[in-house]
Amino acid sequence: MNRVSVLLLAGSVALMLAACDSTQEGALSPLSDQGAQLAGGGGHGGGGGHGGGGHHGGGHSGGGNHSNGHQCGGGGGHSGGHSGGHSGGHNGGGGGGYCNNDGETAFAYSCDDDVRQCFDELNDGCNNNSINRWGWTNGPLDEGSYAFDLYAGAGQCNIEAGTLVGEVFVDYFDGTAMVSYITCGSYELDEIHLWVGSEALPRDHRNRFTAAPGQFPYPEENFAGGLQEYTIEVDDLAGSLYVVAHAVVSGDYSDGDCGVRGCAVDCVEGPDFNGLVDLLAAVEGQDGLVTVSVTNPNLLGYTSYFPSLTLGNTDIPGLEGPWHGWCLDSDFGINGNQTYQAELYSSYEDLPTGLIENPTTLDRVNWILNQHFQGQVASCDNQAISALDVQIAIWSLVDNNLPQSIVGTWSTCHVDYILAQSFGINFYEPPCDGVMTFVIVPVNADRAVTAQILLAEMPVLCTVCP
Repeated sequence: MNRVSVLLLAGSVALMLAACDSTQEGALSPLSDQGAQLAGGGGHGGGGGHGGGGHHGGGHSGGGNHSNGHQCGGGGGHSGGHSGGHSGGHNGGGGGGYCNNDGETAFAYSCDDDVRQCFDELNDGCNNNSINRWGWTNGPLDEGSYAFDLYAGAGQCNIEAGTLVGEVFVDYFDGTAMVSYITCGSYELDEIHLWVGSEALPRDHRNRFTAAPGQFPYPEENFAGGLQEYTIEVDDLAGSLYVVAHAVVSGDYSDGDCGVRGCAVDCVEGPDFNGLVDLLAAVEGQDGLVTVSVTNPNLLGYTSYFPSLTLGNTDIPGLEGPWHGWCLDSDFGINGNQTYQAELYSSYEDLPTGLIENPTTLDRVNWILNQHFQGQVASCDNQAISALDVQIAIWSLVDNNLPQSIVGTWSTCHVDYILAQSFGINFYEPPCDGVMTFVIVPVNADRAVTAQILLAEMPVLCTVCP
């Protein structure tokens, strides 16, 4: 796999001030002009003007057809198709253009319905003009990392009619966006055109949105054969961005999708830790509090220390329980069947300093609870492990001191057995059929802790990839 990187400087992002339908010659987006100069090595046209023949009509024409990528471009100064004149102009040759016998137009596609928009859905403020070509803009994107699928031949923005040929990755940090195209299987990059800007698309000489790839400010054309990876760096950015990543991709399209599941790069299968944090915040609602009550501790059985833990005053139904519960801090007591006000935290997020004595051991606790030791036979004495054994193992990890007197059925060898099994667990992701845990902190009106800090089990919030 060949890899090429190119640096393009965006400079200042300027918006067109000309009225819609202005016919001023050369009134293209400053970004578009600048991107072409940096990529093409001089001017927009091979002959010094905008097009191959120094003339606006000729520059965007040339006898080819860029929309499907199948025909060859002609002379840079003739009326007709877009590809020959524009390609020749950007590469300083004035004419000729490229010849793409098996290339297909491809665009980056976000799996998030709130991020992507098909071109024909856009409104540029100029009489709601419609863009009569397919493709997607993706945004607005704040600083962060993003992954998009690269679909070819998806006319009318119908991915079922297209072919998945690769991915596009965007890493946007500290005012710099790194945009990487990566194809897969037999598919190769023939050329790319990239828009990165504060609006959904660049604007043309009439100040209207244009989805013509040749108008995008970062073009790279006439790649040598075999190129499957290409990165563009765009600097001097600020605020939220939109990204339109276009490519012409050749390959054996009879192969179909190249083994990458649609949206798989946006999808991480497994426990949704961020989703749990968001869920708990939503459950707490405006006042940030719920109520909690527990049954009396289970000192003899094999379910959990608190067989039943129930929440109330939740803003989202479904998290009330009852759940299996455990104690995280033996310094406080708690009364069974009494209602307490409480705050909620994910056991996978950073807890407030000093809330529990050894928060870094919660990974081991979560691992222990997913092994369901209760009822298993310990090898140290061939006896069944009780819920109280598990509770004392939890106290041994998260609490600096065990309770002075513990009433119930438990065994030192069982506790040691559980702790030994969990030794070395530093980070634990539960399986989709396992349990996640959240922390419940009983508090008063001043948010001071008033009773035992609790840990509740719930089914894993699991992301399942398509």
